[in-house]
Amino acid sequence: MLQLNFHPFPVLKTHHLVLRQLERGDVQEIFSLRSDEKVNEFLDRPGAGSMDDALAFIDKINKGIENNEWIYWAIIPKNEQGLAGTICYWNIEKEKYKAEIGYELLPGFQRRGIMQEAKSAVIEFGFSVLKLRIIDAWLHKDNQRSIKILEKNNFIRDFEAEEKAHKDEENRNIIIYSLTNNLQTDEMIFREARIVDIPEIQIVRNSVKENTLSDPALVTDKDVEDYITRRGKGWVCEMDNHIVGFAIADLQDNNIWALFIHPEYEGKGIGKRLHDEMLDWYFARTQSAVWLGTSPDTRAEQFYRNAGWKEVGIHGKGEIKFEMTAGEWKKGTVE
Repeated sequence: MLQLNFHPFPVLKTHHLVLRQLERGDVQEIFSLRSDEKVNEFLDRPGAGSMDDALAFIDKINKGIENNEWIYWAIIPKNEQGLAGTICYWNIEKEKYKAEIGYELLPGFQRRGIMQEAKSAVIEFGFSVLKLRIIDAWLHKDNQRSIKILEKNNFIRDFEAEEKAHKDEENRNIIIYSLTNNLQTDEMIFREARIVDIPEIQIVRNSVKENTLSDPALVTDKDVEDYITRRGKGWVCEMDNHIVGFAIADLQDNNIWALFIHPEYEGKGIGKRLHDEMLDWYFARTQSAVWLGTSPDTRAEQFYRNAGWKEVGIHGKGEIKFEMTAGEWKKGTVE
């Protein structure tokens, strides 16, 4: 989980800018930012109706910083008087290592590269100091200037997140861009599962978007313990001291009982590594074919086909039944 501490306030300096904490002396510029029609054209928020409103906003922001709820910078151009704009991280989701970035610039400072320079510094701070994994930006679909800035900083449109957001009528004109920390160097640790891992294993199992359980209570902690101790063995992948994926083989029933990766960690090769370790262990102990069932038209189905599993029929309520033989596994590992 993210550990936030904004004391002392993290002042950021770039070639042309100083990003410092908001002060009550910035009230005139904050009033202008929150009342200017051009700045607020694509922002769905109440404007500042008076200088008192602007002061109250500054106090609210600094109270949130004091409580480590968000971080908010005033953008100050060097060798110039006054505040040019603001930039912040808010809606911080500590357990997901995720935050939303927000920013605004007074019209007189636009088209000078100021926001690009400020955003680069804040993104670097977010990834290297805060240890964020994902930075989101929510914006109006017609805000072309903001879209260009985001794309210049390698943000990618997140259509899946938009689909969820659009279920709320208030978000119907919102688009969402995301930036993932591809430079993240969290070490992946693969090891055998232990009984103490069961609570986190259950969290991963119930976080998946495919092959979901109609009733999570159907797989109890006692079931998991039985499969990783008496019936077979389990393996987990840890990152940053949290389990992000697991696999369990049932030697008693010649079955792959589970292989799940937390959705935020898909596409990193974790599933393949767990899969391969599990099958190596399984076929070192028996030459009996191993089988599994998975829902059709899912990422899991394609994963198993790519790994060399053969479709042999239907299992349960419409699942595809796959099988792997010792010979096919040995052939695949040799090749």
